[in-house]
Amino acid sequence: MAKYQVSTDRKSRPFYRSWRFVLACVVIVVFGPYFESRLMSPYRAVRSYRVELSVEVPVGQTDAPLRICCYNIAHGRGLATGNTQGGSRDERRSRLSEIAKLLVSIDADVVVLNEVDFDSTWSYGENQAEFLAKNSGYPFVVEQRNLDFRFAIGSWRFGNAILSRRPVSNVRLIDLPALKTWEAMLAGHKKSVICDVETEAGKISVGAVHLSHRSEALRVASAKRLIELTGAAGDPVVWAGDFNSTPTGYPHSDEAGAQNAMDVLINSGLVYEPKHTPTTDQLTFRSDALTRTIDWVLLSDDCRFLSYEAVDSRLSDHRPVVASFERL
Repeated sequence: MAKYQVSTDRKSRPFYRSWRFVLACVVIVVFGPYFESRLMSPYRAVRSYRVELSVEVPVGQTDAPLRICCYNIAHGRGLATGNTQGGSRDERRSRLSEIAKLLVSIDADVVVLNEVDFDSTWSYGENQAEFLAKNSGYPFVVEQRNLDFRFAIGSWRFGNAILSRRPVSNVRLIDLPALKTWEAMLAGHKKSVICDVETEAGKISVGAVHLSHRSEALRVASAKRLIELTGAAGDPVVWAGDFNSTPTGYPHSDEAGAQNAMDVLINSGLVYEPKHTPTTDQLTFRSDALTRTIDWVLLSDDCRFLSYEAVDSRLSDHRPVVASFERL
């Protein structure tokens, strides 16, 4: 009897081991890419490179005032409210081509982009920063990932980008506060990137900003971090992007206690426009039903604006902001 029992156990072991092996394979296939992506994410949080241009852009006066644009392109989904609703691969590519044409017409020296996909399933793996750089005449590209993770069924890698017609250097990641630590560990969180842009008058630091839409208190904490960096910089600083915040007294202003992020930034001495309640043509969101201004270009106090405008476009739910400025 004992002999028979031992024989039965031995026959069952191969099946048991096979079941464990299959389960281990499933776990590796499903979750292996995720763990690899999260382990590697700190090493690819920021990268800069140069691209070969697909279009010829006329070279303007090199001593002209610097012209900068900020644009939240909404992952290339257009006016759709969900990232998976942006249409087919061809529709998204066509929309990106239209955005590239818009950037050519805007003719900025530097473009700061928010909600840019570098490798996301809903945009069919298109590196939108690289596509726009090649097709709108920007040889220098800086990418900064906010979220960076993937599974066997897809990937989600997106964040901010800086496109420049002038050489860039000294690219630095800015680690802003996270809303929840566990979210930051599992997927990532909103950060910023800053780089130096070479001009005839010297270097200017340009930072890409996209603050949280979920918490004004978090935006205030992030704004204080940007102020610290502005004070520590030896060169003029430009912060540009989607701040998700509106000064007190402007339409749809939010407050966290006695502060909001734009108030904190303005009160620190950063130069901004418009200085009064914006007119309809100065609102930036939503582009198809304008209610507020949340996209900004801010300058350190050693610079001044020469022009400032929001461009009428519905290729995203945000309108691009374009400004020219000079050092004092």
